[in-house]
Amino acid sequence: MTTQHSFVWYGTLNEGFTFRAEGKCRKFTRRSGLTRYIHRVTLQNLYPNSVYVYRCGSFEGISRIFQFKTFPIGPAWSPRLIIYGDMGWEGAAIVPYLENEIKQNGVDVIAHIGDIAYNMDTDNGRVGDGFLRMIEPVASAVPYMTTMGNHEQAQYVLNELQLTKIMTTMSNLAKTPRCITKNQFLLTCQPLYFFSNFSHYKNAFSMPGRSEGMFYSFDLGPAHFVAISTEVYYFPQYGIESIKTQYNWLQNDLTVAFKNRHNRPWIIVLQHRPFYCSSDTNEDCSHERSILRTCCINNNEYGLEDLYYRNGVDIIFAGHMHYYERSWPLYNNEVYNGSSGPYTNPGATVHIITGAAGMVSGTETASNIDPNKFPFYSRDNSYTVLNIINNTHVCLEQISTTQNGQIIDHMWLIKEYKTRTV
Repeated sequence: MTTQHSFVWYGTLNEGFTFRAEGKCRKFTRRSGLTRYIHRVTLQNLYPNSVYVYRCGSFEGISRIFQFKTFPIGPAWSPRLIIYGDMGWEGAAIVPYLENEIKQNGVDVIAHIGDIAYNMDTDNGRVGDGFLRMIEPVASAVPYMTTMGNHEQAQYVLNELQLTKIMTTMSNLAKTPRCITKNQFLLTCQPLYFFSNFSHYKNAFSMPGRSEGMFYSFDLGPAHFVAISTEVYYFPQYGIESIKTQYNWLQNDLTVAFKNRHNRPWIIVLQHRPFYCSSDTNEDCSHERSILRTCCINNNEYGLEDLYYRNGVDIIFAGHMHYYERSWPLYNNEVYNGSSGPYTNPGATVHIITGAAGMVSGTETASNIDPNKFPFYSRDNSYTVLNIINNTHVCLEQISTTQNGQIIDHMWLIKEYKTRTV
């Protein structure tokens, strides 16, 4: 809609449309010249634990009626989340199941951890438009929280001069030989040779904070959630400043969360690329020293795994690999069981890959599975249901749409104390 007016009429379910909020319209023009108008409106002073109805529009037109429910106050409640990555406009097998989950079982948050629509910028952004229309029934009812993946890059190929400049920068920074020659650069650091500004992602989604959705955190019941961009480690045209900025923010955020574990004992990370995986396709997560975990700058100065371990991150949810995989508690490529039951008082982070929500090319086969690290794997189209029961118990279920909604994996994570000694 080309109108410059952005309104939301809203109110509680019992009172009806008693309020009107006005927002702002932002014009987003692609390099092709195609223009979109992005409307953002903030609703303030909402009552907790209440059902609201709302309509969006302007003086020129108005939407149908939607509704949502606000969260209870404080940590003493049990959130239910659905988490997945790698879902396209075509092949999105799980959307009808998401609608049913919201209607029948109740969902507080949906988290889409990267690779959205395939791709948001394709066909001058029309694929992204179609994807957003597809998820409207769920995203209009519950918060649709996102992280950026490599497919949000909105790419165009660099020329040789630009590529050489980036390679030189990376070679000067890297402590490992993997990003020095052009062939090694394109193989290991692919798709670094694309210029990427993630503009469609930044314009389409509104996340907390001031980082344009690249990194942010939020509290939900007894859990603290952190969402980051793994892509800053793989797109060196931004230089190392993007890595530093996110890392410094993340270090501060996790430090505060760690000190607050008496209120919110669970710390859960949402990111697109995983630390570990069973891939044999030269993915970074299959390397003993991955860029993401250990970094290649200043002797692991900005690697993420040590930071997560020091602050007791309980679970990492990632996508990127187009299958589902659950790990034992892992740190530095080793299993850290904290007790006779590996998920009772675990000694390290549990890693969940849930990247099988549906895309037109289908799921992938992992042919290098190590059962000593990964006790469960499936290539079914599926999504994760995370129930944060209380301060000591979290329940995870993996729902297969390939098997018509069957639970194919189930895990209880139990902590008998609120923090982990590291």
